Amino acid sequence: MKRWMSVMLLLVMTLPAGCSITEKARMEMFEATARSFGRAIRWSEFENAYGFVRAPAGAPAPDFERLKNIRVTNYDDVGVKMLPDGKTVEQVIRVQYVHVNRMSERSLSAVQRWIYDEQNKRWFLVKGFPEFR
Repeated sequence: MKRWMSVMLLLVMTLPAGCSITEKARMEMFEATARSFGRAIRWSEFENAYGFVRAPAGAPAPDFERLKNIRVTNYDDVGVKMLPDGKTVEQVIRVQYVHVNRMSERSLSAVQRWIYDEQNKRWFLVKGFPEFR
């Protein structure tokens, strides 16, 4: 009986550690995903960046032909916050870019929402793809 109680106590004590490892691994996966997304935006590879997006059914994709005139000059991750569910992240980004046809520099900020898809084991951007005007 004493041995059984010791085993149960050990399992109960390690359970929270196992959960936090999962959350930690999920956050590390998010950081890698966000870096890849940011790199695609930084290099004005908008079609590649859009591969991270899970758009609602019927939502139009950005006009990639028009985006060929956009050159990103700076991309900053301003802040990241994991929501209590552990599967949603809000990230604030700031992007500076040049509209080549107009030769004018502009900037934008976006609050992005990322969700973790358990089935696909990856993060998807569901809100906040940069809107270059």
